[in-house]
Amino acid sequence: MSYGNDLTSVLAVVGIVLVLVLIITQVAATWRARIVAQRDDDHYRELSQRYAELVLEHDELRRRVAGELTGVRESVVSMEQMMRELK
Repeated sequence: MSYGNDLTSVLAVVGIVLVLVLIITQVAATWRARIVAQRDDDHYRELSQRYAELVLEHDELRRRVAGELTGVRESVVSMEQMMRELK
């Protein structure tokens, strides 16, 4: 074999190895990105569910406060009427 053929063979092997490394790294990066995306989807799903629960809880608290406020208003109106009657 001549020196030129040996150099060509070495360069071809190096090129093939580089292409294989590139392919493997890209496949690994794609696989990792899919795992991260799936984990993010699960996280956002949990956040969405928690938000829905908080909205329901907030609505219940708002209703309860509105009911208590109505009771307070009625009491104040009643006290005002009693005070007017006393004058």
